[in-house]
Amino acid sequence: MNVWTVKCNYKRRDGGQGWHWKRYLAETGQCFDFGGPEWIRSKASQRHIRDGVTKGDLVLCYQTDEKAILALTRMASNGYEHSATPGEFNMFNLVSAQQTLGFEPPVTIAELRQNGCDPACFRTGTQGTVFPVKSDDWTAILRTIKAIRPSLGARLKQWFDGSKMTRQAGHGTNK
Repeated sequence: MNVWTVKCNYKRRDGGQGWHWKRYLAETGQCFDFGGPEWIRSKASQRHIRDGVTKGDLVLCYQTDEKAILALTRMASNGYEHSATPGEFNMFNLVSAQQTLGFEPPVTIAELRQNGCDPACFRTGTQGTVFPVKSDDWTAILRTIKAIRPSLGARLKQWFDGSKMTRQAGHGTNK
């Protein structure tokens, strides 16, 4: 299983409106289609989606302009090509928002860093929408969240335990 950070900006660099994770978190559907040729243009992100994104992978929902993690969710599909752009892997599906673990208030990168956790996936030079989270960084993120927000630590345990039960029952299995 991989862990990814999927980065979104509400305000684009060109001044236009981007996208906010609150849109996904407010959804009530079964799964959520994410990406497309207008959204995911980075060749590195497309490579990650093609070669690495797998159903069941974990996703940190990162709002770049707020420098905060809003939720934890899972991939509902492998990465795939948008029909309008064959050969460009720029799409994937996320599980329904009801299966996510929202962080309220969001966990800020400043909080992580103030507590000795400085994951590479949130450092300068990590442009693109989809970025891998290194195993040791993932462990440090979880440890730090549990330390700074004990109530969130308990909810994380419940979420992971519930996810294991769902996968064992035959739902959300890889490929």
